[in-house]
Amino acid sequence: MLDTANPVRTDTHAQRKATVDRLTALSIRNKTNPFLDIAWPESLPEDVMWMPHELMTVHGTQAGATLTPEQLLRLSKWESIWFYSFNVHGERHLLRDVLNCMHSPGYEDVSDYMHHFVCEENNHSWFFSNFCTRYGGKVYVDKRSQFQAQPLKPAANAFLIFARILILEEMLDYYNVIIAADEAVPAVIRELNALHHYEEARHMAFGRAIVADLFDKARKNCADEDIDACRAYLDRYIGWCLDSLYYPAMYRDAGIADAYQFRNAVMADPGRQSHHEAMTAKVRKFFAKIGAA
Repeated sequence: MLDTANPVRTDTHAQRKATVDRLTALSIRNKTNPFLDIAWPESLPEDVMWMPHELMTVHGTQAGATLTPEQLLRLSKWESIWFYSFNVHGERHLLRDVLNCMHSPGYEDVSDYMHHFVCEENNHSWFFSNFCTRYGGKVYVDKRSQFQAQPLKPAANAFLIFARILILEEMLDYYNVIIAADEAVPAVIRELNALHHYEEARHMAFGRAIVADLFDKARKNCADEDIDACRAYLDRYIGWCLDSLYYPAMYRDAGIADAYQFRNAVMADPGRQSHHEAMTAKVRKFFAKIGAA
């Protein structure tokens, strides 16, 4: 059913095609090779922060204020290892979704760009996992159950697939931009985040174009209750992504006693709300713009 309160824009498919053509040309012209281009130091100093303090999960919390400078240093290392592990797991799931769509009906105009997208995401997964194993000795295992959408009409499900990808990319890019500019973290960390942001900027442009078009299609082909279910799902998925940042094992590896209790305390601290809002402001604004929030 058409949502008359939010009229469907008729130009989204043309915008999608123009965006994808431009991004395909950029991916060809600006191709990177992280297997050759990144200089990996033998080790990283343990006496500097690996994660900017303002991005750590303890920032602004009462529990975080009880940590010693030494504990904060150790936690910055393990928050860094979890953040890049979370990137690896997120890249794997979004690659699966894109591969499933790549040669399906309805995606003919974006199939070529999806090949570049998959290649770049695979590279990201490699250099983040390499960072984790080199400097943390492991990629953290993601033990959480994946957040699944409820079955809806195909048009709504297609929208949710790419909306989910966009949410993850926008949230991770919030970190990338800040870390890449922080002279206090080791150089290789700045380099990885700068490279990720450089290519993710194209992926997010693709995401916004295809999500806007798919949402228009969903509103044309789905009942109001399906669209309401999509909006509710996006809110829950954003919350799930935020909760994922608080990984108990990183607190344990930093030597913090009662890691689960500590995690619950920092998650529930009101001081985290403004940080959550900052991380998600850009993607929430986009969803509101197209009528999906």
